[in-house]
Amino acid sequence: MSLCLKTPRQSPKKSKTPPNRRNACTSRLHARHLRLGFVNPRLVPLLDRQIIVQTILWGNANRLVKCAVDEFKAGDDIMQPANVYGHLVVQLAERVGPTGRFELRNVTPIQVARSRKKLARFPHATVLHANAIEPYGRERDGVCCFFLLHEVPDNYKYQVVDNVLAAVRPGGKAVFVDYHQWNRFHPMGPIM
Repeated sequence: MSLCLKTPRQSPKKSKTPPNRRNACTSRLHARHLRLGFVNPRLVPLLDRQIIVQTILWGNANRLVKCAVDEFKAGDDIMQPANVYGHLVVQLAERVGPTGRFELRNVTPIQVARSRKKLARFPHATVLHANAIEPYGRERDGVCCFFLLHEVPDNYKYQVVDNVLAAVRPGGKAVFVDYHQWNRFHPMGPIM
């Protein structure tokens, strides 16, 4: 299964909501979502459990993690531009093994600290405090962008994708796993 796609940049769909109002609303909702789920010191330990991730992803988390991890091999030099809850980062570090390199980045200090604890037993794993919209600095065998894009405000998505693609050396892999845009009439839409 290959999740590696490079497509030409397309213009985002036009919205009927004026841009200044849409961006302000999206920014407020996004900031609240980040505070609640990713930086709240009481919630982070509760949410960072595979059973929670499995529930959020409707029972598909383990399958999606396996598909992403299977794209890489022992000895690879890979990077993930943002931490995710659950066991993906540990599985990626295990997959590349001591002959490989695994670099994980995150923009929030609490997630960086949590990730460093998770990956402490892997000397070949590095955790950096960095923003996914900033260039990644060097090419690697692969980059795994797992459920990041739906968390990023729309005006930064292209920057993240461009950075991921620029960080993959020729012959390497850019693996994207994320939500698609569901039909507005889908019965689960309001929950998601």
